[in-house]
Amino acid sequence: MDLFLMIVLALNTVWFAVAFWFFSIRPQRAARLLVPWRDRYEASFAVLIHSLRFLGGMNLALALYSLLLVLHPELWHVPLQVVIPLMIFGVAHGSQFYFNLQLAIRQARGERYLWPVWKGPMLGIFLIDATLSVLNFTCGILLFPPSVPH
Repeated sequence: MDLFLMIVLALNTVWFAVAFWFFSIRPQRAARLLVPWRDRYEASFAVLIHSLRFLGGMNLALALYSLLLVLHPELWHVPLQVVIPLMIFGVAHGSQFYFNLQLAIRQARGERYLWPVWKGPMLGIFLIDATLSVLNFTCGILLFPPSVPH
């Protein structure tokens, strides 16, 4: 179980750090992924670029928290101390998956959507967030299984 936990925490650290880099250090590139060429001259495109930096900052906090858990396992003597962050990480990844899922469904139905989820880098992001959400929740449940009342 310790190996599985460390792998999940390491994957969180890497993925959140990549998101920090992409959204805070390379926000223009991230914005180009989301906004079609024809709309990049709108004033809102510049606002999006600046706003993405905030998203990157939140990912940095999650990356550092996950890294702290990897580097200092002595901080969590009780399983619940690491289950709570796993659930938080699971929600972080799961919310990203969920909001992209809505766009993916619209895209699959041929309806209007904001950005393509079923191809290119967004497909990778979509699948990785889904996988990491499941891994975090699974690891948390294995560490601290819910009790069933008798």
